[in-house]
Amino acid sequence: SIVTLLITTNNTAPQKTKTLKVKPKATPNPLLARWSGKFQEPPFARIEAKHFRPALLAAFREHKGEIEKIAGNTAKPTFANTVLALEKSGTLLSRVGAVFSNLEATDSTPELQDIARDMSPRFAAHETQILLDQRLFRRIDDLYQRRDALNLNDEDRRVLERHHLTFVRAGARL
Repeated sequence: SIVTLLITTNNTAPQKTKTLKVKPKATPNPLLARWSGKFQEPPFARIEAKHFRPALLAAFREHKGEIEKIAGNTAKPTFANTVLALEKSGTLLSRVGAVFSNLEATDSTPELQDIARDMSPRFAAHETQILLDQRLFRRIDDLYQRRDALNLNDEDRRVLERHHLTFVRAGARL
């Protein structure tokens, strides 16, 4: 936007005008902001199709960093620093992805369909990259091999077993 600034002096000289280019204040992406409300529901009234692509790309980057931190951890694998950390990772991607998927499925527009065509292979590549990360699989496999000695409760043991099976079925052992 362009703003015209009127400069007035105290003398009788003619008034001067100066044109300044001012960038409009950027509207924050509501998908990346903290969601308020009793149930942390998405701010649907403020969400526009243009918000999804940058939010999803930011969420992919964040999740990739979280996975890298887990896979690159040099400490001995534990349930907490591997499986629990993996379970807690990707919150932003899950949140933004769920809103996008629901809107695209129930109230689709050509713009949302275009984003879906662009993002679908990115979701697949992202998941494949995680499931074929040998460093991450070695950590999960180490825990799986020691599962009897870890004294895990039934729920934690099942979560470990499901993660291990998912990685194996995706080809991590090949």
